[in-house]
Amino acid sequence: MRLISDWEQQQPLERCRAAFSIGVFDGLHLGHKALIDTVIKNASRLKAKSLILTFEPHPLEVLAKQAAPPLLTTLEQKAEVLESWGLDILGVLRFTKELSAVEPQKFLNQYIGKYIDPALVVRGPDFSFGHGAKGGADTVEQWLAPTAPTSPPVIAD
Repeated sequence: MRLISDWEQQQPLERCRAAFSIGVFDGLHLGHKALIDTVIKNASRLKAKSLILTFEPHPLEVLAKQAAPPLLTTLEQKAEVLESWGLDILGVLRFTKELSAVEPQKFLNQYIGKYIDPALVVRGPDFSFGHGAKGGADTVEQWLAPTAPTSPPVIAD
């Protein structure tokens, strides 16, 4: 597995076709496993890379430190588990107050479109992103159309 420990420092020329998901993935529980398995299976089917873009530190560590959950897995542990599951690429985006202020459309252009040629976006049932969590599945679908589909929410019991 390739670990891109500073997402913004990679070269846009490295842009790859990928089935991907975005999230904190703070504990890699069964729901995360189902979602990541969906990324991996579809990447193989689409002849693309499987990619997870995560945030470090946890967004609440930056936005509301007193409300931040305890760390369940370190980045190193997360990388080990994801590699054992068969993920191709783990990208780490440094979460800052400045990043939290980026509007959803700009986030997609600046942090996704610049580095990924989307083959499929896999999302969980509570997927949101961008300033004020204003971005969601509809935002991504409009941004991607007609180049790549998004998956229906992946929900594991």
